[in-house]
Amino acid sequence: MSRHQQYMVNAYHGGEICTSNDVGITFENAEICRFKISRKVTFGYFKEKIESKLQNGFVAQIVYRNVVQFGNNLFKFVPLKVRDDDDVETMFVNHEFSGLDSIDLYIKFQPSQQTEEVNAPSDDEDANDPHVNDPQIPSIIPIEDVEEDDVEDENEAQADHYFTSLFEEGECDHVEQEVENAIPINQTVVIIEATVSSHCFTHFTNLFNPLPKPQRCHHLLRHLLTSAQSQFAPQMPIASFFSYTFLSFEGVKLKVRFFFTNRLIMIHHNTILSFIPKCKTMIQLKTLHALILTTPTNIDTMIIPLSKLIDFCVDSQFGDINYANSLFTQIHSPNLYIWNSIIRGYAKSNNPTMSLLLYKQMLQNGFSPDHFTFPFVLKASSFIDDHGIGKCIHSCTVKSGFESNVYVATGLLHMYVSCKDMEYGLKLFDNIPKSNVVAWTCLIAGYVNNNQPREALEVFIDMGNWGVEPNEVTMVNALIACARSRDIDTGRWVHERIRKAGYDPFVSASNCNVILATSVLEMYAKCGSLNVARDLFNKMPKRNIVAWNCMINAYTHCEKHNEALDLFSDMLADGICPDRATFLSVLSVCAHQCALALGETVHACLLKSNIATDIDLATSLLDMYAKNGELRSAQKIFNNSLEKKDVVMWTSMINGLAIHGHGNEALSMFQIMQDDSTIIPDLITYIGVLFACSHVGLVEEAQRQFNMMTKRYGIVPEREHYSCMIDILSRAGHLGEAKRLMDTMPMQPNIAIWGALLNGCQIHENISVASQVKVQLTELRPVQSGIYVLLSNIYANAGRWEEVNMTRKVMQRKRIAKTIGHSSVEMKMLTL
Repeated sequence: MSRHQQYMVNAYHGGEICTSNDVGITFENAEICRFKISRKVTFGYFKEKIESKLQNGFVAQIVYRNVVQFGNNLFKFVPLKVRDDDDVETMFVNHEFSGLDSIDLYIKFQPSQQTEEVNAPSDDEDANDPHVNDPQIPSIIPIEDVEEDDVEDENEAQADHYFTSLFEEGECDHVEQEVENAIPINQTVVIIEATVSSHCFTHFTNLFNPLPKPQRCHHLLRHLLTSAQSQFAPQMPIASFFSYTFLSFEGVKLKVRFFFTNRLIMIHHNTILSFIPKCKTMIQLKTLHALILTTPTNIDTMIIPLSKLIDFCVDSQFGDINYANSLFTQIHSPNLYIWNSIIRGYAKSNNPTMSLLLYKQMLQNGFSPDHFTFPFVLKASSFIDDHGIGKCIHSCTVKSGFESNVYVATGLLHMYVSCKDMEYGLKLFDNIPKSNVVAWTCLIAGYVNNNQPREALEVFIDMGNWGVEPNEVTMVNALIACARSRDIDTGRWVHERIRKAGYDPFVSASNCNVILATSVLEMYAKCGSLNVARDLFNKMPKRNIVAWNCMINAYTHCEKHNEALDLFSDMLADGICPDRATFLSVLSVCAHQCALALGETVHACLLKSNIATDIDLATSLLDMYAKNGELRSAQKIFNNSLEKKDVVMWTSMINGLAIHGHGNEALSMFQIMQDDSTIIPDLITYIGVLFACSHVGLVEEAQRQFNMMTKRYGIVPEREHYSCMIDILSRAGHLGEAKRLMDTMPMQPNIAIWGALLNGCQIHENISVASQVKVQLTELRPVQSGIYVLLSNIYANAGRWEEVNMTRKVMQRKRIAKTIGHSSVEMKMLTL
């Protein structure tokens, strides 16, 4: 032969370059290549015979023996139609025999005249092709002719020596393999070329057909991503939608354009399903949905992919129940599994009513619910707190025979205790196996939610007596019960059980259950052990916004406002963004501390955040401005509130006006509130109304409102209301009437009420009533210095100095010192 096409292989082995002649390969022409192994070789304990035409078996044994060097060289000469076999390709790529990290392959060929006529693009096509002359899309390597050399015998000898040196000598059948031309002349080859460095892989070749097989593309890309060479994956021209999807799901940022061929790529739906668990956004899921819709398949096989998409939308934290519903409507004949999936999704969503509607629709379509359906619809009925619907579903479970199923029975128990029917819940609990920890947890949570913490702790103790180990959810409910009952001893015991069970969230970050940790903090804080709560908070391996809010709220309720503000500052320093609960707590602190500048700063932070100002936040802002005397800002927030004002917002505005001496405005606003029949005043509202009457001195109006609160609204006056009325009567000089009102009180008057009456005695210099008050104070034995100072001033104004000296001696004997007054002035956000 004068000339022939030769595929030149440059393999980098330790920095040395060797050609195909070094491994004993000769290409006789452009279509046929042969190599022979003349000596017998063995694979050790390999017992099966290697047949010349069964390349799959030959490759499998190389993979099994993990002979990487031999596999890398063998891959260069495997025929294309053998490479196209999915099993062979998978074995080569997954076991790194493709030479992706070591081979720079240049495929050189000369198309025939017929091929050029068929495949060569026209000038018009070149003009319209956006990828022509694109530097990011490589071109085909030019053709080079290689002079003919008569090296066949020499190459066979070299091949014989090469293969023999790789394996132990032994008996094995003779192997003779014919390798067809790897690249047909009439096919396009995509070649990707880069520079080879000594540290990393920068070059790989994609031997694809005109339409690359998705499996091959998947394996090649996976090899890059799993071999610490992911930075080179985007350099690969994305020749299929499948490849683009794979790279995007693996988090690779694509910086190159990708192109599609003009023929469809057949992708099996099982391949698409493998990507669904890797979705991290709804955009990725919609991408797969589009790929499913564009993949030719029959209607029957579409049910499985769509059901998997629905499962993702329902169960994943990135899911979307509305998109799941749109997928559900595309299925003409959904089976029971799909019905259960969509019902489960809506049962866990913010629209549980839709779950019940779908359940009714499922029954109308002739489907019978199973033991998976009933727990979902029971959960939905418990969320909407509809006892009647729950009982109807209960009757369906009895008719269908699923009432005794442990999952259905637990769902029934959860439904009844959520609807506050603890009596029937206990009857169901008695029929459930006592080893079911979920049933125990449902019963404990039921008592907690029904404000019966003592009963919840009793059930928790009984659970331990039955030998049932509580889980983390059970522990959380037990801790909530301890916090509400202020039972610090039982709370410590529960905390110790958490440590012994291995659930301690304060040990390591990997085992930190933030919900459990927050429950422990809340228990200690509400039981008065703030120092223990703070120590545990400081030990938390990871703290989210819930933990910060729990600690700030604990300081707020214990009136440790400075500590709450310091913790809020630390939270911001740690880069934690405050949420709605944080703003509610901090605004309450600003209101009680009269920290107007800080409150305005918090208000500005709230406006800059993406948190919507709902009715609760608006009320907190109004209360903060009102208590700080900034009534104009409070009135502006009140007038600009978009939501319907509730009784709390009205009360905050009325009290703010009353406290700062705007009694008439407060009463006018109360009259406007009464005009709205949907707003019913409460106890706190009437405290503000009576306080406004006291500042203005409207005795008759106060008496009218005091009587109306009982007659019109059925509000029973409490000690605070009596205190306001006695203060109004005493200031007006009606001391006898005030004393008679005290005598008719259903509860014993406290020091504040006696102090109000005594203050009236000082104003009107009534010594007789003051002497009666003194007798009552002797029995109460007050420790506040204000009462004794008030008595001393009354006697001093009357010139009764002996009683003044006796009062002072009583204070000295009881070691009661006069409380030094102080004022708070805020300057540049600093309270002095």
